[in-house]
Amino acid sequence: IRNYFLVSIGMVGAGVFKFGTHKQKNEYIKNITKNKAIFSLAITEKNAGSDINSIRTTYKFKNNKFIINGTKTWITLGGKAKFFLLLANGEKGLILFFVKKNKSIQTKLLKGIISNKGSFISELKINNLILKKEDILGGDAKYTLSILEYILINGRSIASMAGAAMSEAALEEAINFSKERIQFGKRIFQYQQIQEIFSNASVEIESLKLLSSKSFEIKRKNINKGKFYANVAKFKSSKVINQTTSKLMEVFGANSNSN
Repeated sequence: IRNYFLVSIGMVGAGVFKFGTHKQKNEYIKNITKNKAIFSLAITEKNAGSDINSIRTTYKFKNNKFIINGTKTWITLGGKAKFFLLLANGEKGLILFFVKKNKSIQTKLLKGIISNKGSFISELKINNLILKKEDILGGDAKYTLSILEYILINGRSIASMAGAAMSEAALEEAINFSKERIQFGKRIFQYQQIQEIFSNASVEIESLKLLSSKSFEIKRKNINKGKFYANVAKFKSSKVINQTTSKLMEVFGANSNSN
């Protein structure tokens, strides 16, 4: 659910609504509402994550059509998506395409991933995918870099809030457990060491919420300034969720390793 709102709506949807052509906007709305379609963002590759200039998926422009080949990996919702924003590199530089899945796009679910098991993270193999100029998001390649910047800033702000939500859920679970578990004649929430864990987690979570909210507020007013706050918020989020959940596992003791 988190990644559906993060990727399918918060990143793809935001990019289409701000930069897409009239036809692309209508297609997005129709498919996400009536057809319940899932949209995904196909950017990352084995050797190209945040470094989009290292993209090796290529396009060739021939006979007024684009022919695309390459491999994408770590694609969130890739195994379920019916549409993709697909980034490719070529003679005109980076171009972001609005693509409907077809037989030229083969998906393989990545197995053995520790977390995010419900996110259908997949590899995409693109073989001689043929697209037209009208499939370029926004209708013109000149918008691609602006679109990428915009959707990545949106994604980082949403991811930061998601980190706060997951941390808060972990805190709630730990508090509930501490009210039930009895050790040495007391429910464990009564011990000062447990209370300290809860207090520290609460402070970190609430500060992250404020920072995430600020990143949303600022990016609406100033996209350049918003980039800084979105990056800071996501960085802070990754630290909070790792540190707080690790510490909260101490509340459960050995039970934290069981189902």
